[in-house]
This record gives sequence, C-alpha cells and structure tokens, in this order.
Amino acid sequence: MARIGAIRRVLWITLGLNLLATLAKIGVGYLTGSLSIVAGGFDSLFDSASNIIGLVGISFAARPPDEEHPYGHRKFETLAAIGISLLLFVTCVEIVQSAAARLTSRAVPQINPLSFAALFFSMGVQIFTTLYERRRGRELKSEFLLADAGHTSADIYITLSVIAGLVLVRLGYPIVDALLALAIAGVIAKIGIDIIRSSSAILMDRAMVSERDIERLVMGVEGVESCHRIRSRGPEDDIHVDLHIHVAPETPVDRAHAIAHEVQEKVEKKISGVQDVVVHVEPRALGIAVDVVGRIRAVAEGLNRRVHEIRVHEIEGELWVDLHMEVEESLSLGEAHRLATLLEERVKETHENVARVYVHIEPLEAMAEEVETAEGDSQIEAEVKRLVEGMEDIKECHKVRVRRFQGRVFVSLHCVLDGEPAVAEAHDISTRLERTIGEGLKGVDHVLVHLEPPDLKVEGG
Repeated sequence: MARIGAIRRVLWITLGLNLLATLAKIGVGYLTGSLSIVAGGFDSLFDSASNIIGLVGISFAARPPDEEHPYGHRKFETLAAIGISLLLFVTCVEIVQSAAARLTSRAVPQINPLSFAALFFSMGVQIFTTLYERRRGRELKSEFLLADAGHTSADIYITLSVIAGLVLVRLGYPIVDALLALAIAGVIAKIGIDIIRSSSAILMDRAMVSERDIERLVMGVEGVESCHRIRSRGPEDDIHVDLHIHVAPETPVDRAHAIAHEVQEKVEKKISGVQDVVVHVEPRALGIAVDVVGRIRAVAEGLNRRVHEIRVHEIEGELWVDLHMEVEESLSLGEAHRLATLLEERVKETHENVARVYVHIEPLEAMAEEVETAEGDSQIEAEVKRLVEGMEDIKECHKVRVRRFQGRVFVSLHCVLDGEPAVAEAHDISTRLERTIGEGLKGVDHVLVHLEPPDLKVEGG
C-alpha cells in the first residue's frame, strides 16, 4: 500500500504541472492562431488525462487478491498505460485533421513574444516533470509512471520543434506550422505504439527473468540435481516464477519440502521484483524411467509376484534396472531362480533402452521377521483397523501384525470380503487397500493384505 500511495502522490503532482503547461500552450495557441502550439497544448492536455487514468488504474491495482483474482489486480496499472496510448491516437487524428485544413486554407498564424514565452515555460515544466516522474517510476518500479515519463520527455522535443517552426514562420514560411503539426502527430503516434508494445508484453506474460539466471541460483541449493520448465511473468515489481526441480528418489518428503523452500527463498532474495515462487519437486526418475517402472510393476503382477525398491539408472544412454522380488520361503532355490530369470527377461522387453536387469530375491517370511514389539506398534495396528473400516467391500479385518526388519516397518493383515468377487476384482480391492494404508500411515514401508472369502472360518484375532 505504501507503493500505491507514493505513485498516487507522483500522479497528483504531475497532473498539476501538466495542467499548467496545457493552459499556457492552448491559450496562447488560440490567441495567435498557431496550429503547432495548439497541437503541443493538446499533447499536454492528454498528459493530464493520462494522469487521471493512472489514478483510476492505480486504485484498482491496489485491491488485494480475491477469489476471482488470486494473483491480485496489478495488471490494472498496465491496462491504464494502454489507455494512455489510445488517447494519444485520438490526439493524432485531431492534429492531422487540423493540419490538413490549415494546408488548404493557408492561414498565417500570428507570432509574438507571448508565443515564445508560453513555449519556454511549458518546456521548463516538461523537463522537471520528466526527470521527477522517471526517477520515481524507477524507484517504485511502476511501468505506468515510466510510460508517462516517456511521453512527457517526447513533449520536450515537440516543444523545441515548435519553437524552431515559429522562427521559420516569422521568416516567411507559414506552411511550416502545419507541416510541423503533422510531424508532432507522428511522434505522438510512435509514443502510443511504444507504450502498447511494452504493456502488451506484460499482459501476454512475457518472460521477465532469464532462465539461465534462475537455473544458476537453483543449482546452488544442496539437494537439487537439475532444474527445468522455468517460467516467469508479470511487471518488474510483481514477478511470479514457477519451476520444476529434480531430487534424489530416496529423498524423504520433509527434506524435499525443505529443499523447495530454500529454492523459493533464494530466488526471491536474489532477483529483484520477484514476489512469488512456486517450486514443483520431482524425483530424479522421470520420463522414460517412470514409464519403465510402471511397466515393471505390470510385468511382476502378470507373474503374480510383488516387487519393491525398483531403481532405474541411465548409464551412457542405456537403462540399468535393479529391483527386489518377493517369494515364498517354501520355494526351492531353482524355482526362485527361474522366476527371477523370467522376470529379468520380461523387464528387458518393456523398453528398448533397458540393457541390464538385476533381481534380488527376498523371502516374504524373512522380510517380515518378527521382533520385539516396538513402541507405537499398537497404535499402528489400531490405525490400520480404523482405515480398513472405511473401505467398501471389506466385511472384517483381523490378524493385524506390525513387524520390523533392518530398520523397515512391515504391516500384514487379513481381511474378510463382503461377498465373493472375481479374482481380478479382488486384486483391485487388495491393491486399493494397500495403497490406502500406505498413504495413511507415515513410516510404513510395506503393506501385505491377505483377502479371505466370507465363508472362511476366522480363527484368532
């Protein structure tokens, strides 16, 4: 709000100065019949009108974000700048029409000391206004003030050209007055086009910060492996940035969040004008690797096997895969090896870039080796039962066990189905239940669900 208040003060001051210059030039122009002085006066008049437009636009821009405008109303200031350009084009039309009429009538303006006095006074006001508005525009990072200062600076050259034209009129060349008015119209039109060009860049969300500069900052944050899809938009003092970063797949969620927060703070502090940074965190295994992981899980399900700890590494353009396959402890070594070999062959067929596959065999019983119940396991069991109660198609849950092995937590449970679905449907129920428990319980590494038909006699708790 302090910035908006400062911009308002600048606009009120420049409005008063522009009105003084307008009265001086238009009054003297009509008294002497000088079309070029009148044209310069109308230019100053529209300077005053642009100040009023700016005051209205700033009032809208100052409104805080709301439900319909979550990014705020900052672009109203940009729209106000475009409004100035539209007024400038109207001025051009009026000046051109008056100049054409003067060329056909060949009227001669009266040139006297009052004409020069009004022009020199106006030029002094314009020089002060330009320097003041430009300095404050840079300090406040206001594209409206900078656009208005650019318009006023052009007025200085217009005034100088009018003075030169009046000298030529006094020397006996009255046609110069009309020709000069046309030249002024051309300058005003160019100013309007420049304002539209700069303002439309903001409205069209042109990139405001170099991707390379952002990437250099982000890659300096520990834990960030790569950075991509960098985008920025907005005016110079209200820049919004969003980007994607890669972190190691094994990075814990809280650490990934801390990395994203550090990236956000660094970009906001190091790049002037950045007000908002959105960081999307992604595991390193993206693109082809993610696709391969999904295919591996599908292949394993087709073999009625469970796999976990799937790692896909890209080495010299080839994909190397290692994973853990769960098997029953009762299987013979030969049968387990046959399953592992078959899985390796099927995984290689999932993608042409998969060159090597390593399968680690893990017996389910060893994975779930029961140890002394740790503190909190009873709460995990209770929470599992609570989550299952909210599941459709599940009639009863029992034999909930929490086991720990090599620092990892394994949960197993038996669920009685409410009805007798087909095997495929039962598999979907099991998968959905395992996902619900895995997402609902922090710290659980593996969930194994045993489904039972409703007529199976339940023993134990």
